[in-house]
Amino acid sequence: MDSFISIIIPVYNTGEKLKVCVNSLLTQTFHDYEVVLVDDCSTDGITPNLCDYIAASDSRFSVLHCKNGGVAVARNRGFEASSCEYVVFIDGDDQLYLNDVLQSIHDLIYKYPSIDIIKGGYQRIESSTKKTIHRLFYRMEDFLYSNLKAKCGGFTWNTVYRRSIMMAHNLRMEEASMEDHIFFLKYLQYAKCAFLAKIIFYNY
Repeated sequence: MDSFISIIIPVYNTGEKLKVCVNSLLTQTFHDYEVVLVDDCSTDGITPNLCDYIAASDSRFSVLHCKNGGVAVARNRGFEASSCEYVVFIDGDDQLYLNDVLQSIHDLIYKYPSIDIIKGGYQRIESSTKKTIHRLFYRMEDFLYSNLKAKCGGFTWNTVYRRSIMMAHNLRMEEASMEDHIFFLKYLQYAKCAFLAKIIFYNY
């Protein structure tokens, strides 16, 4: 049986911080996921071995050791190696907010199966919590306005994407400044149903 959601984690010299990130996945109450670790040619002597150890310890995890190409290329490589219809990107030095985040995502999609994109709230460790508006949108203009008003931005890491849209329109991250925001705006051109969740997804 295929997993429900793919989680792609680009890592570069994250070292021991990666353990915190991975632990936030291992402690999730929802277990039907796959994780692709993309080691972007780390040079710290810790991260590559740690990725191998994690992948060997849990069959839901796999690892790609790649020539250095930057975070956009690493995310694209992870996407190509993943298989689920729903896709989440996490940075290797961050973590999910609580242990029910993936369950909340699953429940939202189960309730609204036409959802093409979900934006969740996030917490900056050195700042205050940002919250979003719990609301379904069928006009992407309204979604974009509300998303900006809620200060959730075009970040990749607090967003759930649909694989079939990315594949149908050949949407990938570009090697450019603010590549995640560019990708987010391009993706919205093809989304028909979006959701802003009041749930905090992510510790940044």
